[in-house]
Amino acid sequence: MASIGNTLNAQTARLFAMANAALARSSVWMAGVAALVIVQLTLIWSHQAWPDEYQALLIAREATSQSELLAWLRYEGHPPLWYWFLQMLGAVIPSGWVLPAAASFCAFAVLGAILFASPFTRIERLLLASSQYIVFEFLTISRGTSLGVALVFLAMIVWRTRWIWAIMALLPLVDFLFGVISGVFLILKWRERDLWWSGVAIWLAASAFAGWTVLPAPDMVSASEAMAMESGFLSWFLKMGSLPLPFQGGVAPQWNTPVTPIASFAWAVMLWLCWHLTRGFVWHRLLIFGLFGFTLVFSLLVYPIGLRHLMLGCLLLFGLVSHAPSRFCPAVAA
Repeated sequence: MASIGNTLNAQTARLFAMANAALARSSVWMAGVAALVIVQLTLIWSHQAWPDEYQALLIAREATSQSELLAWLRYEGHPPLWYWFLQMLGAVIPSGWVLPAAASFCAFAVLGAILFASPFTRIERLLLASSQYIVFEFLTISRGTSLGVALVFLAMIVWRTRWIWAIMALLPLVDFLFGVISGVFLILKWRERDLWWSGVAIWLAASAFAGWTVLPAPDMVSASEAMAMESGFLSWFLKMGSLPLPFQGGVAPQWNTPVTPIASFAWAVMLWLCWHLTRGFVWHRLLIFGLFGFTLVFSLLVYPIGLRHLMLGCLLLFGLVSHAPSRFCPAVAA
């Protein structure tokens, strides 16, 4: 078995070396980048928005005041940044273009960060940028997740500047789990002895405001209750088992459904990836396992976290791996 594994590793390394040799030519590299951008924009502008995407647009467009917007959001469970973003775009472009335009802005930020500012080889950048997570889950579907993912990638670029604190303050205003990721960034800054106390104060204020905006209305019925969503250990493990191959539903594609038949055992693969990819960086390992552990506890005690939200753990893992060898944000190894 060891010899088979060594042979596969050698063949994979050979293929990657050949691909990188070809991509070393500027014309080939730019052709690959252009093809990826064209595919991404085609998916975004041909995507037929789902009801929840339209609902966010309708809320942003129909609210007659900020107080009315915030009152409506108490039934949504989301802070206001995505809705503000849609309102801003809606003020300058036709309503029918707002959702794809919002996704396109996010796509340019994400693809630019991966393709031109991440510390990986060119073939690795193309593979990462063309993954199902990036191309479809995070960028084609126009949701607050698109904006949050764009902010996370921008955070990697501006890590050594004061702009990082502005991004950290914005993340909780997108979604609760993005707020948790901003907390991970705060811990990394503390580990690097690079805390800016004014920035910390801004982050705390933004987090408190974001928390206030999602306090539920007294008559709100949660989606988990209305839809009788599955919860518990088994449900969480099935979602974890769907992360290594995020083709939702698997054999029979179905949105927000664990990937069959691998979901029952592939959670071990995901945990191994987290362990393997954080080797040599104990704090990174603690943070990624801490995030997934938090999602388990939250799912059991508060609200069952869906598969598409659990995917943000993969985003954090990417960020931590980028952080470790990066040219622009060297990590502090424990």
